Amino acid sequence: MVARLSLAARQLEPGGLLAATFASTRDPRFGRGIAVEAWSFAAEDGDERGVTHAFFDEPALRAALTPHFTIESLEEHPAAHGIHWFVVAHRR
Repeated sequence: MVARLSLAARQLEPGGLLAATFASTRDPRFGRGIAVEAWSFAAEDGDERGVTHAFFDEPALRAALTPHFTIESLEEHPAAHGIHWFVVAHRR
C-alpha cells in the first residue's frame, strides 16, 4: 500500500489534492480473510470476495502519508462498509 501511495503522489503536481478513505484497524473486517501482507487481508466470501483491503491505525497511516503528503485532516468515522479514515492531504 505504501508503494501505491508513492505512485499516487507522483501522479499529482505539487500541492495537488488527495481526498481518500482508508480502512481502520477498528473495522470489524480487520484480521479476517486471507493475509496478503502485514495488515492487509483479502475477503474469502461475500460481495468483496478476493478484494484485498489494507488496514491502518492512525500512526501507521500518518507514517505512510507523510513522506509524500501534507495532511490537512485525518478523521476516523463509521462508513457503509465498516470504519474508515477519511483523509484530505496535499502533495508535498
